[in-house]
Amino acid sequence: MLKETEKYISQNSLFEKKSNILVALSGGIDSMVLLHILKELGYNISAAHCNFKLRNSESDDDEKFVTNICKQWNIALFVKQGDAKIYSQKHKCGIQEAAREVRYAWFNDLSKKKLFDAVAVAHNANDNIETFLINLIRGSGIKGLTGIPIKNQKVVRPLLFAFRNEIEEYAKKNKIPYRTDSSNASLKYTRNKIRLQIIPQLKELNPAFEEVVLREINLMQQADAFIEKHINRKLKTFCIQKNNALKIDIASIKKTQSSQLVLFHLLSKYHFSSSTINDVNEALSSQSGTIFFSPTHELLKDRSSLILTERKQSEKKAEKKISYTPQRISNPLALQFSVHKKPLNISRDSHVAEMDAEKISFPLTVRKWKAGDRFVPLGMKGKKKVSDFLVDYKTPLNEKHSVYVMESGGEIVWLIGYRISEKVKITDQTKNILRVVLKK
Repeated sequence: MLKETEKYISQNSLFEKKSNILVALSGGIDSMVLLHILKELGYNISAAHCNFKLRNSESDDDEKFVTNICKQWNIALFVKQGDAKIYSQKHKCGIQEAAREVRYAWFNDLSKKKLFDAVAVAHNANDNIETFLINLIRGSGIKGLTGIPIKNQKVVRPLLFAFRNEIEEYAKKNKIPYRTDSSNASLKYTRNKIRLQIIPQLKELNPAFEEVVLREINLMQQADAFIEKHINRKLKTFCIQKNNALKIDIASIKKTQSSQLVLFHLLSKYHFSSSTINDVNEALSSQSGTIFFSPTHELLKDRSSLILTERKQSEKKAEKKISYTPQRISNPLALQFSVHKKPLNISRDSHVAEMDAEKISFPLTVRKWKAGDRFVPLGMKGKKKVSDFLVDYKTPLNEKHSVYVMESGGEIVWLIGYRISEKVKITDQTKNILRVVLKK
């Protein structure tokens, strides 16, 4: 495996023999094997370990383990301790996503301060296949189906060619110690479900499934590079940057005959979801005035153009996470909360939401509605777009942009000031009622 890794590094121009390499070292089998291989090949290496204390004493034991190994192997080690939970709450993202963002930001900072030429990360071929499937399930366009990049600026992946069983065999043969992350067995994580449940079933259908996916990833990478080059030439002809806005000519997009692909290529860079981009594509021939939102930008459908601008800081913050039942909140809306035993005289006021408390899970999220949002309005069986509901309700255009939703478990349970979801309605089995009042 030493020769294969050295050949892979050379073929993909990841770094040179004289380069200073920072190895991301978790203490798990992949990163330990990568560290050992690069040491055996004679590269100039240092290691970096993050301890986010997500697994309490296990996390501290990981840190002690990599510290001892690096001392034994005479490798310089950098350690960062931090709290991913605080970052997660501040930036409104998942714990794993928060840990990843903090980790890579630290790697980037270290590489600048210590003049590292590359940051080596131990992703392998199985990780690549799992990422492909995750992106396929979530809907990420061609870009997401290109898998994990071999090289992304200074971040390189020298083991991306190797399967997990090859890494395990190398570790066993060379008696390499490593730590096992207990969370890798938890099925609450999507990646673990795919690795432990879905891929084994797909391999029953086709024993060569993993090799097939890797070939498909390679084809997708080539297709994406070709498409990107073609679309970039097109974009130069119908995108105009004026002041702080990007103006995109709708007629030119339609003429490409691949409007959705062009829009995905353009708007995904500004964090628009695939479902929102699909709605933008459907709106190209509709009336003007519709606004679509991403976490960072907004897109206005004008008569002949799409106008892309960055959202104001105040709008980005127009969201609140509620981790328990409060008495009231004042931002971004004035809402009053209370819990009641059944029976309760049910209000017909649209500014009052009365829901089955057992069907509500915290944290709740209060945010502005965005294009692509769907919910099951009380009295209906199927989901309906919030945008269509507001049209049917004859909500004036100038008021649409000020409408908020309340989410529970990732689903809209109240289109605030309009209607609750059928999924949280009060029934004969309801024992406790969560009452939320929008103060006018």
